[in-house]
Amino acid sequence: IPDYYIGGIASWEIDLWGKLRNHKKAAVMRFLASEKGAHLVKTNLVAEVAGTYYQLIALDSKLKFINENIKLQEKELRIVKIQKESGNVTDLAVKQFESQLLGSRSEKVDIMQRIIETENKLNFLLGRYPCPIKRNKHILEKPLPGLINTGIPSDMMLYRPDIKQAEMDLLAAQADLKAARAAFLPSIVISASAGLNSFDQGLLFNTPASVAYNLVGGITTPLLNRSAIRAGYRNARAYQLQMYLNYQKTILNSFHEVHALMHNINSLANLYSLKQQEIVVLTNAIDAWEELFISGRASYLEVLISQKRMLQLKQELVNARMNQFTSIVQLYKAMGGGWQ
Repeated sequence: IPDYYIGGIASWEIDLWGKLRNHKKAAVMRFLASEKGAHLVKTNLVAEVAGTYYQLIALDSKLKFINENIKLQEKELRIVKIQKESGNVTDLAVKQFESQLLGSRSEKVDIMQRIIETENKLNFLLGRYPCPIKRNKHILEKPLPGLINTGIPSDMMLYRPDIKQAEMDLLAAQADLKAARAAFLPSIVISASAGLNSFDQGLLFNTPASVAYNLVGGITTPLLNRSAIRAGYRNARAYQLQMYLNYQKTILNSFHEVHALMHNINSLANLYSLKQQEIVVLTNAIDAWEELFISGRASYLEVLISQKRMLQLKQELVNARMNQFTSIVQLYKAMGGGWQ
């Protein structure tokens, strides 16, 4: 005998033990963890953009110093050539000054190429096609932003997206464990159906005679699949322990990171101050050597060595300043800033 049925069937499980509620909570926590992961990506992007910009203006400062050094070397090369004509120095001195000048010019070409590459990298990070980056100050002319010298409150660490993400993952694992524990308990299910039912297709829509409905309640308890439920519970418990250790590791790593950055910023400030003092002393020495060299009372080698050391010191000063800005950017990132 044929049987025709048109209708709907629905079932509800009464959440006595919180199994469904914990599944829902775990899903919400994982969604929030993914959102914190997106914040972490934004923070890393902001930090990389800022760090690349400081590298760019540091290269500008290096290019400025190399241009100044080239002008000075060209001037001294002319003086050496005059001294050679007067017989005060040999052709070897001229060649050495020319070699130093050529080395500085080649270094200038290298710095200009690195500036173009850094501009392209910054444009890529900003999602733009290659174009010049506007900047009006060199890195030595930029003041450092204000810092917290007395320490950092521990509660500020909670703004870090990776800590928030680890916390949400831990809460999701805890909810999964509660749901896995509730799976051992009986479930109460209510099923209901309503529709049109008939053995004859022509009488299917003959209401109310063909109307059919049903309401059934039942209790189910795990028997045959108890081993599978036990295995799922053990897996959920192990995953919760893993997420707890990951949360603990993330917090510990963040404190070590901030502590190291604070000390690094202080050390770089001392290094920058010492480099400034060294440049002042060497500048006075170079002025004295140049006067002695022009008067023929000092060797040209002393002038060459002192000029080379001066350029190296200025580049070290630029690197120290760039590292200061980079450390501040990393500290800003370590404190969870950047994603807003």
